[in-house]
Amino acid sequence: MYDSITCFLPGACIPTDRVQQDQRGHCYTKNLRIYQSLDGVVIKGSLPKFLHGENFTNLTRQEVREAISLVEIEVGLSLHGGNVWAIETGAMIAVNEPPSAYFAAWGQLPRYMKNVYGSETVTYFTRSRSFTGYDKQAETGLQCGIPPDQFAIRLELKIKRGMKGIHGRYLDPWELTEKEAYLRQVQLWSDYYFRIPKRRGVVINTNRITPKIYERGLATIGLNNLGADRTYSIIREGQKKGEINRITASRMRAFIRELEMDTRVSTVEANTVELDNKVRSIIELARVSG
Repeated sequence: MYDSITCFLPGACIPTDRVQQDQRGHCYTKNLRIYQSLDGVVIKGSLPKFLHGENFTNLTRQEVREAISLVEIEVGLSLHGGNVWAIETGAMIAVNEPPSAYFAAWGQLPRYMKNVYGSETVTYFTRSRSFTGYDKQAETGLQCGIPPDQFAIRLELKIKRGMKGIHGRYLDPWELTEKEAYLRQVQLWSDYYFRIPKRRGVVINTNRITPKIYERGLATIGLNNLGADRTYSIIREGQKKGEINRITASRMRAFIRELEMDTRVSTVEANTVELDNKVRSIIELARVSG
């Protein structure tokens, strides 16, 4: 589940025969940026992008080890004894509704600033950490390896500083793949997700929406808020008073039944339960995998 890491190698020097330079003199290899400082080398980049060329694949602990091994071969430096200063732990999750239908439930998180970018990205952040949920398909423009009738949410926890406080000391990339440290990072990722308050409510699937679909969606939300029982009783009361004739009442009831079948409107609670369960499944998989 690791994505981008920032690792400092004390006393190291960039092997100039192993890297390329851009026009500004910045060194890199594949997607990794490499910086020379006075007292060592800093390597920064996404491990899944280095291994697979994309970061919508959720790396297992063993795949992280494979990626680190390939980084050492590519760069020509050992990462043993390095200090991981910052790391992103993340997972892409296939869901049944557009991501906005899940993010709509996310409230304010105490002591964190919250930024919302359109309906596709929500970020909570402090100076040392951030947690982001975003629409992975909107970011990449790709299907991201999931079925065409599903959508992709990516949840990322970025530790920008404080790795020493989390683990008691700076760990090197290899140590972060040991089960205890790895599960510690995965647990932090899930803890931050579950700390976000989730409100109750109803949302509309806005994928390929038209004015008519939007109008029916608003009608469905009204039906959900009023309740089907109360809605039918209003029709009965109207008939008893002579304000609604039999044919009109029949059409109104047929319209209500259509709204009850509207799959474009869903409850935030149902979406939250779905995402909660999938996050729990990822945690369990991390615990039982080797």
